[in-house]
Amino acid sequence: MRTSRISIAALAVLALTACSGLPGGASATPTLKQEDSPLAQYLSSVVGGPGLDATKAEQQAFYDEQQRKVEEVTAKCMTEEGFEYTPGGSGSVTVGDAAEYRPDDRDWVAQYGYGMVTYPGQEAMATAEPTESTDPNQAYVESLTEAEQAAYQEALYGKPVETDRDENGGTEYTWEDAGCMGRAQHEVSGDSPFTEEAHKPLIEALTAFYTNLSADPGYEAVDGEWTACMKEAGIDGFSKQPEAQDSINQLISEYYEQMNEVPDKTDPDAATDPAFGTMDDPEYAAIAQKEVPLALADLDCRVKTNYRDRQLRIQFALEEQFIADHRAELDALKADAEQGRK
Repeated sequence: MRTSRISIAALAVLALTACSGLPGGASATPTLKQEDSPLAQYLSSVVGGPGLDATKAEQQAFYDEQQRKVEEVTAKCMTEEGFEYTPGGSGSVTVGDAAEYRPDDRDWVAQYGYGMVTYPGQEAMATAEPTESTDPNQAYVESLTEAEQAAYQEALYGKPVETDRDENGGTEYTWEDAGCMGRAQHEVSGDSPFTEEAHKPLIEALTAFYTNLSADPGYEAVDGEWTACMKEAGIDGFSKQPEAQDSINQLISEYYEQMNEVPDKTDPDAATDPAFGTMDDPEYAAIAQKEVPLALADLDCRVKTNYRDRQLRIQFALEEQFIADHRAELDALKADAEQGRK
């Protein structure tokens, strides 16, 4: 069975970051949270998982158990294929610490801006020593002949095939063609209703809803007040709040496009300057010097206009209307999800 061209995980992310272009504002006393999103709550129950309110420890425990089951089924499958396989070969899932990202905390913003040029843990990542492989199957695989190794990889991950790219630039995935790993992931997670053709119109409607959400006329008033506040702070040129962060993203994109100007990337002598993409490069550091003051002004204006609560209030109302308009399709999706987990 082929999956939908819309990523299941992407829909869950969309539900939690419906207005990611409207980065949450910063009322001094916010009364609403993104996690309260009606559609986020609904899609969470459909997708399954540790739950929106799960702690980091609870999330980690959930994914560790899922991974343990996948590895167990994979090992059994590989034995049936005539190979040895010790659980643990596909690594592990590590839940990140969302607390490190605090775009509504003024001290944090004063240091990192939007967290685009510099961000928490960046220096540690850059100086971290490469870790040795911990795949318990490495020695066994290396003991195989070249032909046997190819057969092992095919049994584990499936035979590499050329697939046509869809209109979004991706490729269609089928667990049946993904070897023992695909079989194990499917057995542990079960069939997803998102993959069923019957639910395709709803998935497309959800995607369109989140894609167009920030363009809803309901945001005009709050964006207008935010824009006026920014002008008072001496920053002009933005008609909507998302444009501020987007402007920094554009500068970073233009900066990295210089990578394409390297004459011959295969020539060691044409290697990129090691300072490229670091604060040691004055051109890159200059972006940070623009990012922090802009992000601070943006934050102050979001606080002044109570942007967070007002934006979420509009979003949640639109989500409630979407639920009302698609009640039958959503109920059918939820029923299929519950059936698939039995």
